[in-house]
Amino acid sequence: PRAQPGHPLQQGQPPMMMMPPPPGYYPRYPPESPGAAGMHYSPGITPQFYHGYDEYGHYRNALLDTPGVYDGGDVYGDLRGDDEGAEPIMTQLDHQLDIDIRDDQIVQQFRACFRRPGFAHCVVAFTTSGIVINTLSTYMDYLVTLNGAGREYVGYVGGTFQALIMAASLIFGGWTDHSRKYYFVTLTMLIFGAFGLSICNVNLDADAGGDLRLWLLVVAVLAGPLQPIST
Repeated sequence: PRAQPGHPLQQGQPPMMMMPPPPGYYPRYPPESPGAAGMHYSPGITPQFYHGYDEYGHYRNALLDTPGVYDGGDVYGDLRGDDEGAEPIMTQLDHQLDIDIRDDQIVQQFRACFRRPGFAHCVVAFTTSGIVINTLSTYMDYLVTLNGAGREYVGYVGGTFQALIMAASLIFGGWTDHSRKYYFVTLTMLIFGAFGLSICNVNLDADAGGDLRLWLLVVAVLAGPLQPIST
């Protein structure tokens, strides 16, 4: 926002950080208000400068409450809304930096994130990928040595499993960032990943160790990139 004509900033004078305004410049916040106890005053600079959250959880600032300082419309309208309180607000004064944080800031951050379209889908995709990869990695010894395979296969298949996850994440992640088709790629990999897991289950019941090892690598390619894509 721009300062109004006649304001110290328009006259080329140093800003408030360098030269405090004269007494009576800022409007006095009502001391009888219950929210006044939550306000922070700066007696070392000017006893009338206040900032913080009032009793209703709305941010107040003496500079923003001063008539004629800004001409950008309702300044508070940009601060309030569904996401008010989700982020801390910093107030920098002369040799002093204050940070106003609401008591329920973490709750407000969770609400603000889940209000974003697609955030819940990303959480589901990220969690699903993590569960699948960690579970298969944990039981890799049992799955690879199925049908009498030697233990040396554990290192070969396990190393290839992790390498394919990293390579597929780079390839699919880079292509998705370039094409911006996050929803399509995530949904497609979830569907084909579930199909691959079902085939792994069939091979496990049929005691088909060779086919199971192959489809474990296919699942690594399909489930691994979901984590970087969903973030």
